[in-house]
Order: sequence, then structure tokens, then C-alpha cells
Amino acid sequence: MVSKSNKNHPPVYGFLWIVWTLLWVIVPFRLIRPLFFDKFIYMKDPKYGYKITGDGSFCNSGLNSDGYRGGEFYPKRDGEYLVMVVGDSLVYGQGLKIEDRFTNRLENKLNHLRKHKVRVLNMGKCGTNIYMNFDTLNRYRQKLDPDLIVFSLYYNDLLLESDFSDFPPFVQNNGEPIVLNPHSDPKYTQRVLGSFSTNTLNFKMLTSIVEMMPKEKTLYYWLSNKDPDKSFYELSKVFVDYRLLIIDNYDLYFRKYRGLSSRRKYELRISEKESHPNALANEMFAERLYQEITQNPKWGFTE
Repeated sequence: MVSKSNKNHPPVYGFLWIVWTLLWVIVPFRLIRPLFFDKFIYMKDPKYGYKITGDGSFCNSGLNSDGYRGGEFYPKRDGEYLVMVVGDSLVYGQGLKIEDRFTNRLENKLNHLRKHKVRVLNMGKCGTNIYMNFDTLNRYRQKLDPDLIVFSLYYNDLLLESDFSDFPPFVQNNGEPIVLNPHSDPKYTQRVLGSFSTNTLNFKMLTSIVEMMPKEKTLYYWLSNKDPDKSFYELSKVFVDYRLLIIDNYDLYFRKYRGLSSRRKYELRISEKESHPNALANEMFAERLYQEITQNPKWGFTE
């Protein structure tokens, strides 16, 4: 019987094995995953917030009895610090797993301080505008008694539907120009910026609502994974006029996350089809809120 040779493999084999292993790790997650997401996950997978119903809406996955994605809501308990976050699909986490949303990450960050037992309620719904979010704030703040409300703002918050189901009944329509929300329009960004023109009914809605916004226990956060534009500056001016605290993440974005995102194919977006902020962008949102909450004595986390 001839015994097999017990020769050692040349070093080049070990090197090739390492390269092969890295390719299996890097290629699927850095190059193939966005294509994989668009083909097999986008608008299909409930784990990422998608669930298409008979009326054509699709942000209906894992909803509680109040219609929001996540666990059931209940009032603040003894010794608990309750944060209520209100907003649209960016808060809902369209295209994200629940644990990747900035609200969930913020809750984890604050609980690691062990200063308070923190619970963060996510009140995000896809397709809402500033009036609908204002209505949500009013319906829940007395019922749940939060210590802090985070009212999120985004650049398309002034667009209106043609049936005016998202327009406040307390704002008089005197025939001002109206910018409506087309769900598929190549000039979408142009329409968004047009909604901030001061002569429109959209802008009138903004000023009417901001006048009634709460000043206590509430911070206003401009959620954006893009460079600032006209909508940011116009909205900021209105909020400052009413002495409302509004924060943004642009400093953090330029110092840290812009460089991190440039290494990814779609930067701070999820994929080619799903343009909502990805997990890295949500980490940025959570970090900015964590900075504000833990460094501003107003929110009760500083010594």
C-alpha cells in the first residue's frame, strides 16, 4: 500500500483561501445586496415594513392596535422616561428592519446610560404631511404623557393630496395656488420646493400649524440624508420666528457620515428602487438625537 504524501501546502494556497473567503463576505453585502434587495425584498418582505393591502397601500407590516409599526402603546409607567416620535415613512422605517430604525437605536443608546428606563414610541406612518403629524401629536400627548416629543420634519411635508384628506379644517382656503402630491412625477423635487412658496395654500398651512405647535417638552428634528436645500431654509425660518427648537444633522453628516456613506453604492439610501434612508442614515439620526437629549439640560439627562 502506498501512503499519501504529507506535504505542506505552499503559502500561496493560504493566501488564496483568505482572498476567496473575503470575496464571499464582501461581494454579497457590498455589491450584490442592493440588487438582491430590489429583486427579492422591495415591496415584498414584511420584515422590511412592506405589506400590500387591497387599497394599494404597503406600509402595513407588524402594526399594533393603534395602526403603528411595533408593540402596543401604553401610558408612562413609574420611573420611566417616555419619548414619542411622530413622523412619516422615515420614522416608520420603510425598507428597514424594525431594529434598524433610528427610534429603536435611540432607545438602546439611552438605556445604556442607565440613568432612566427609557421607552421610545414610534408613531410613523407612510405618506403623512405636517398637518397629519400635528394631529397625531395632539391625539396622543395627553393620552400617553410623554416626557419628550420628537416631531420629525422632512422636505415634502407640505404637499397635499387632491382630495384634501390631509388638509387642516381650521385653515381657510381663499383660492391660493395649491401644490399637489403626484406619486409618480419626474418633477417631484420641483413640486416639493414649490410648496414652500409663500403665496401657496401649502405654505399657509405651515404657518397656521406652527403657530399652534407646543413649545414645552417638544423638539423638532429635520430628518434628512441630503444636502440642505430651499425647503430646509424656508421651514427653519418659520420655526425660528415662533421660537421653536429645531435641530438638524448636517454638522454630523459633514463631519462623519458623508465619508462613511461614500463607500457605499447608494450612500445613505437603501437601494436604487428604495430611496428611503438606510440603516447607516438611521444611525446618524439616532446619534444626533442622542447628542441633543444627553447634552441639553432641558431634557433631564444631564447632571
